[in-house]
Amino acid sequence: MDRPSYSRACLAKEVDGLCAQASASGPPDLGRLAVLRRVREIRLEPMLPSGTLSPSAGGFVLCVRSERRSVFHPPAFPPDLDPRQRFTFAHELAHTFFYDLGADPPVPKRGAPKGGRLEGLCHFMAGRILLPEAVLQERLGQCERVGADFVLALSRDFQVSPEAVVRRLAQADKLPDSDCGLALVESGGAREADRVVASFFCEGLARRVISRPRAILPLYPWLCRTLSRKAAKELWGSDLWLGGTVTIGWGDNRLVVRHRPCSAKQYFLELHLAHADDPETVELYDDSTLPLWRPPPRR
Repeated sequence: MDRPSYSRACLAKEVDGLCAQASASGPPDLGRLAVLRRVREIRLEPMLPSGTLSPSAGGFVLCVRSERRSVFHPPAFPPDLDPRQRFTFAHELAHTFFYDLGADPPVPKRGAPKGGRLEGLCHFMAGRILLPEAVLQERLGQCERVGADFVLALSRDFQVSPEAVVRRLAQADKLPDSDCGLALVESGGAREADRVVASFFCEGLARRVISRPRAILPLYPWLCRTLSRKAAKELWGSDLWLGGTVTIGWGDNRLVVRHRPCSAKQYFLELHLAHADDPETVELYDDSTLPLWRPPPRR
Protein backbone atom coordinates (compact mmCIF):
# COMPACT_ATOMS: atom_id res chain seq x y z
CA MET A 1 0.00 0.00 0.00
CA ASP A 2 1.36 3.41 -0.94
CA ARG A 3 2.04 5.81 1.89
CA PRO A 4 -0.08 8.97 1.86
CA SER A 5 1.65 12.11 0.65
CA TYR A 6 2.11 14.96 3.09
CA SER A 7 3.22 17.57 0.58
CA ARG A 8 1.53 20.94 0.77
CA ALA A 9 -0.01 20.40 -2.66
CA CYS A 10 -1.66 17.13 -1.62
CA LEU A 11 -2.85 18.48 1.72
CA ALA A 12 -4.21 21.60 0.01
CA LYS A 13 -6.24 19.36 -2.31
CA GLU A 14 -7.68 17.49 0.68
CA VAL A 15 -8.58 20.72 2.47
CA ASP A 16 -10.18 22.17 -0.66
CA GLY A 17 -12.32 19.05 -1.03
CA LEU A 18 -13.44 19.36 2.56
CA CYS A 19 -14.23 23.07 2.29
CA ALA A 20 -16.28 22.50 -0.86
CA GLN A 21 -18.74 20.61 1.35
CA ALA A 22 -19.08 23.41 3.87
CA SER A 23 -18.79 26.75 2.06
CA ALA A 24 -20.28 28.46 -0.94
CA SER A 25 -19.17 32.05 -1.51
CA GLY A 26 -18.44 33.02 2.08
CA PRO A 27 -16.90 31.74 5.31
CA PRO A 28 -17.04 27.95 5.76
CA ASP A 29 -19.43 26.35 8.23
CA LEU A 30 -16.86 25.31 10.83
CA GLY A 31 -19.41 23.22 12.72
CA ARG A 32 -20.09 21.26 9.55
CA LEU A 33 -16.35 20.80 8.97
CA ALA A 34 -16.01 19.48 12.52
CA VAL A 35 -18.67 16.84 11.80
CA LEU A 36 -16.90 15.79 8.60
CA ARG A 37 -13.63 15.36 10.51
CA ARG A 38 -15.29 13.35 13.33
CA VAL A 39 -14.98 16.03 16.00
CA ARG A 40 -17.74 15.04 18.42
CA GLU A 41 -17.14 17.71 21.05
CA ILE A 42 -15.75 21.26 21.08
CA ARG A 43 -14.76 22.54 24.50
CA LEU A 44 -13.92 26.08 25.54
CA GLU A 45 -11.99 26.17 28.79
CA PRO A 46 -9.15 27.98 30.60
CA MET A 47 -5.87 26.19 29.89
CA LEU A 48 -2.22 26.88 29.10
CA PRO A 49 -2.04 25.73 25.43
CA SER A 50 -4.08 27.64 22.88
CA GLY A 51 -5.70 24.42 21.72
CA THR A 52 -5.61 20.62 21.97
CA LEU A 53 -6.98 17.65 20.03
CA SER A 54 -7.62 14.35 21.79
CA PRO A 55 -8.74 11.10 20.10
CA SER A 56 -11.58 9.41 21.95
CA ALA A 57 -14.33 6.87 21.34
CA GLY A 58 -16.35 8.09 18.37
CA GLY A 59 -13.83 10.67 17.14
CA PHE A 60 -12.10 13.67 18.71
CA VAL A 61 -12.47 16.17 21.50
CA LEU A 62 -11.17 19.57 20.39
CA CYS A 63 -10.39 22.18 23.06
CA VAL A 64 -9.81 25.92 22.57
CA ARG A 65 -8.46 28.19 25.28
CA SER A 66 -11.09 30.57 26.64
CA GLU A 67 -11.88 32.48 29.82
CA ARG A 68 -15.20 30.65 30.06
CA ARG A 69 -16.19 27.01 30.03
CA SER A 70 -18.61 25.77 27.38
CA VAL A 71 -19.25 22.56 25.49
CA PHE A 72 -20.63 22.32 21.94
CA HIS A 73 -21.56 19.23 19.97
CA PRO A 74 -21.05 19.74 16.20
CA PRO A 75 -22.62 20.87 13.99
CA ALA A 76 -23.19 23.38 16.80
CA PHE A 77 -20.26 25.80 16.93
CA PRO A 78 -19.20 28.54 19.40
CA PRO A 79 -20.71 31.75 17.94
CA ASP A 80 -18.36 34.34 19.41
CA LEU A 81 -14.80 33.07 18.95
CA ASP A 82 -12.29 35.81 18.17
CA PRO A 83 -9.93 35.51 15.14
CA ARG A 84 -7.15 33.95 17.22
CA GLN A 85 -9.49 31.31 18.66
CA ARG A 86 -10.92 30.54 15.21
CA PHE A 87 -7.40 30.01 13.89
CA THR A 88 -6.64 27.73 16.84
CA PHE A 89 -9.75 25.71 16.06
CA ALA A 90 -8.78 25.42 12.38
CA HIS A 91 -5.21 24.44 13.34
CA GLU A 92 -6.43 21.64 15.62
CA LEU A 93 -8.92 20.53 12.97
CA ALA A 94 -6.02 20.30 10.51
CA HIS A 95 -4.34 17.80 12.86
CA THR A 96 -7.18 15.36 12.13
CA PHE A 97 -5.83 14.92 8.59
CA PHE A 98 -2.86 13.09 10.08
CA TYR A 99 -5.06 10.49 11.81
CA ASP A 100 -6.70 7.35 10.47
CA LEU A 101 -10.38 8.20 10.85
CA GLY A 102 -11.34 4.59 10.10
CA ALA A 103 -10.09 3.52 13.54
CA ASP A 104 -12.06 4.01 16.75
CA PRO A 105 -10.63 5.90 18.45
CA PRO A 106 -8.64 7.51 15.59
CA VAL A 107 -4.93 6.67 15.54
CA PRO A 108 -2.00 8.58 13.96
CA LYS A 109 -1.21 7.57 10.40
CA ARG A 110 2.06 5.75 9.77
CA GLY A 111 4.77 8.06 8.51
CA ALA A 112 2.89 11.22 9.46
CA PRO A 113 5.17 14.23 10.02
CA LYS A 114 6.00 15.31 13.55
CA GLY A 115 7.33 18.30 15.44
CA GLY A 116 7.92 21.58 13.66
CA ARG A 117 7.06 20.24 10.20
CA LEU A 118 3.69 18.98 11.42
CA GLU A 119 2.89 22.30 13.11
CA GLY A 120 3.90 24.24 9.99
CA LEU A 121 1.64 22.11 7.80
CA CYS A 122 -1.26 22.57 10.21
CA HIS A 123 -0.75 26.35 10.13
CA PHE A 124 -0.81 26.21 6.34
CA MET A 125 -3.97 24.11 6.33
CA ALA A 126 -5.69 26.27 8.96
CA GLY A 127 -5.34 29.34 6.76
CA ARG A 128 -6.83 27.43 3.84
CA ILE A 129 -9.72 26.16 5.99
CA LEU A 130 -10.68 29.63 7.23
CA LEU A 131 -10.24 31.29 3.82
CA PRO A 132 -10.94 28.57 1.22
CA GLU A 133 -9.03 28.75 -2.04
CA ALA A 134 -12.12 28.81 -4.27
CA VAL A 135 -13.60 31.74 -2.35
CA LEU A 136 -10.26 33.57 -2.26
CA GLN A 137 -9.84 33.24 -6.02
CA GLU A 138 -13.37 34.56 -6.54
CA ARG A 139 -12.60 37.63 -4.41
CA LEU A 140 -9.27 38.19 -6.15
CA GLY A 141 -11.04 38.13 -9.50
CA GLN A 142 -13.27 40.98 -8.32
CA CYS A 143 -10.41 43.07 -6.91
CA GLU A 144 -8.76 45.84 -8.92
CA ARG A 145 -5.69 46.10 -6.66
CA VAL A 146 -4.64 43.84 -3.80
CA GLY A 147 -3.94 46.29 -0.99
CA ALA A 148 -4.79 47.19 2.59
CA ASP A 149 -8.51 47.72 1.89
CA PHE A 150 -8.79 44.27 0.32
CA VAL A 151 -6.98 42.61 3.24
CA LEU A 152 -9.12 44.38 5.85
CA ALA A 153 -12.31 43.43 3.99
CA LEU A 154 -11.30 39.74 3.96
CA SER A 155 -10.30 39.98 7.61
CA ARG A 156 -13.73 41.32 8.51
CA ASP A 157 -15.76 38.99 6.26
CA PHE A 158 -13.95 35.78 7.24
CA GLN A 159 -13.21 36.67 10.89
CA VAL A 160 -9.46 36.16 10.63
CA SER A 161 -6.63 38.52 11.54
CA PRO A 162 -5.05 40.80 8.91
CA GLU A 163 -1.77 38.94 9.45
CA ALA A 164 -3.45 35.62 8.66
CA VAL A 165 -4.96 37.13 5.50
CA VAL A 166 -1.59 38.42 4.25
CA ARG A 167 0.04 35.04 4.92
CA ARG A 168 -2.87 33.34 3.17
CA LEU A 169 -2.45 35.57 0.11
CA ALA A 170 1.25 34.68 -0.03
CA GLN A 171 0.23 31.00 -0.20
CA ALA A 172 -2.59 31.39 -2.74
CA ASP A 173 -2.46 29.07 -5.72
CA LYS A 174 -2.70 32.03 -8.09
CA LEU A 175 -2.43 35.80 -7.69
CA PRO A 176 -3.41 38.44 -10.22
CA ASP A 177 -0.59 39.34 -12.60
CA SER A 178 -0.71 42.92 -11.36
CA ASP A 179 1.98 45.31 -10.19
CA CYS A 180 1.27 45.46 -6.45
CA GLY A 181 2.41 44.08 -3.13
CA LEU A 182 1.85 44.51 0.58
CA ALA A 183 3.76 44.17 3.85
CA LEU A 184 2.23 44.11 7.33
CA VAL A 185 4.49 45.75 9.90
CA GLU A 186 4.29 45.34 13.67
CA SER A 187 5.19 48.45 15.61
CA GLY A 188 7.84 48.09 18.30
CA GLY A 189 7.34 51.54 19.81
CA ALA A 190 10.04 53.10 17.64
CA ARG A 191 10.63 52.68 13.90
CA GLU A 192 14.00 51.00 14.53
CA ALA A 193 12.12 48.30 16.50
CA ASP A 194 9.39 47.73 13.87
CA ARG A 195 9.36 44.38 12.08
CA VAL A 196 7.65 42.92 9.03
CA VAL A 197 5.48 39.99 10.13
CA ALA A 198 3.90 39.05 6.78
CA SER A 199 4.16 40.10 3.14
CA PHE A 200 3.16 39.09 -0.36
CA PHE A 201 3.79 40.39 -3.88
CA CYS A 202 1.85 39.81 -7.08
CA GLU A 203 4.02 38.36 -9.82
CA GLY A 204 3.94 41.46 -12.00
CA LEU A 205 5.70 43.52 -9.34
CA ALA A 206 7.98 40.77 -8.08
CA ARG A 207 9.32 40.02 -11.56
CA ARG A 208 10.14 43.64 -12.31
CA VAL A 209 11.61 45.33 -9.27
CA ILE A 210 11.85 43.44 -5.99
CA SER A 211 12.94 40.30 -4.22
CA ARG A 212 10.63 38.41 -1.88
CA PRO A 213 12.25 37.68 1.51
CA ARG A 214 10.12 35.18 3.40
CA ALA A 215 11.59 35.46 6.88
CA ILE A 216 10.10 37.69 9.53
CA LEU A 217 12.62 40.54 9.68
CA PRO A 218 13.17 43.90 11.36
CA LEU A 219 11.84 46.61 9.07
CA TYR A 220 15.08 48.17 7.81
CA PRO A 221 16.81 44.86 6.92
CA TRP A 222 13.57 43.82 5.20
CA LEU A 223 13.64 47.00 3.10
CA CYS A 224 17.30 46.42 2.21
CA ARG A 225 16.59 42.86 1.10
CA THR A 226 13.45 43.82 -0.80
CA LEU A 227 14.72 46.98 -2.51
CA SER A 228 18.18 48.19 -3.43
CA ARG A 229 20.14 49.60 -0.49
CA LYS A 230 19.95 53.05 -2.03
CA ALA A 231 16.18 52.85 -2.33
CA ALA A 232 15.85 51.46 1.21
CA LYS A 233 17.99 54.26 2.63
CA GLU A 234 16.05 56.98 0.81
CA LEU A 235 12.75 55.45 1.85
CA TRP A 236 13.89 55.14 5.47
CA GLY A 237 14.73 58.85 5.58
CA SER A 238 11.54 60.03 3.87
CA ASP A 239 8.28 61.30 5.37
CA LEU A 240 6.54 58.00 4.53
CA TRP A 241 6.41 57.14 8.23
CA LEU A 242 4.25 60.17 8.95
CA GLY A 243 1.48 58.47 7.02
CA GLY A 244 2.32 59.67 3.52
CA THR A 245 3.14 58.31 0.09
CA VAL A 246 6.50 58.36 -1.67
CA THR A 247 7.52 57.33 -5.17
CA ILE A 248 10.76 55.93 -6.51
CA GLY A 249 11.11 56.68 -10.22
CA TRP A 250 13.06 55.24 -13.12
CA GLY A 251 12.36 56.04 -16.75
CA ASP A 252 8.61 56.00 -17.27
CA ASN A 253 7.98 53.81 -14.23
CA ARG A 254 7.21 54.68 -10.64
CA LEU A 255 7.29 52.42 -7.58
CA VAL A 256 4.74 53.92 -5.20
CA VAL A 257 4.99 53.09 -1.48
CA ARG A 258 2.10 54.07 0.76
CA HIS A 259 1.81 53.92 4.56
CA ARG A 260 -1.61 52.69 5.73
CA PRO A 261 -2.73 52.12 9.36
CA CYS A 262 -4.07 48.71 10.35
CA SER A 263 -4.42 48.93 14.14
CA ALA A 264 -2.75 50.62 17.09
CA LYS A 265 0.14 48.16 16.83
CA GLN A 266 0.32 47.40 13.10
CA TYR A 267 0.44 49.20 9.77
CA PHE A 268 0.64 48.31 6.09
CA LEU A 269 3.18 49.27 3.47
CA GLU A 270 1.46 49.15 0.08
CA LEU A 271 3.62 48.95 -3.04
CA HIS A 272 2.49 49.30 -6.64
CA LEU A 273 3.75 50.46 -9.99
CA ALA A 274 2.25 53.64 -11.43
CA HIS A 275 2.94 55.45 -14.69
CA ALA A 276 5.12 58.56 -14.60
CA ASP A 277 2.20 60.87 -15.34
CA ASP A 278 0.09 59.53 -12.45
CA PRO A 279 -1.10 62.76 -10.75
CA GLU A 280 -1.18 61.14 -7.30
CA THR A 281 2.54 60.36 -7.15
CA VAL A 282 5.23 62.67 -5.82
CA GLU A 283 8.70 61.54 -6.78
CA LEU A 284 11.19 60.88 -4.03
CA TYR A 285 14.20 60.44 -6.30
CA ASP A 286 15.15 59.05 -9.65
CA ASP A 287 17.23 55.89 -9.85
CA SER A 288 18.25 54.82 -13.34
CA THR A 289 19.79 51.58 -11.99
CA LEU A 290 16.44 49.85 -11.53
CA PRO A 291 15.26 47.06 -11.63
CA LEU A 292 16.19 47.29 -7.98
CA TRP A 293 17.19 43.72 -7.27
CA ARG A 294 16.89 40.33 -8.86
CA PRO A 295 17.50 37.01 -7.07
CA PRO A 296 20.05 34.65 -8.63
CA PRO A 297 18.51 31.92 -10.82
CA ARG A 298 17.64 28.70 -9.03
CA ARG A 299 19.82 25.74 -9.86
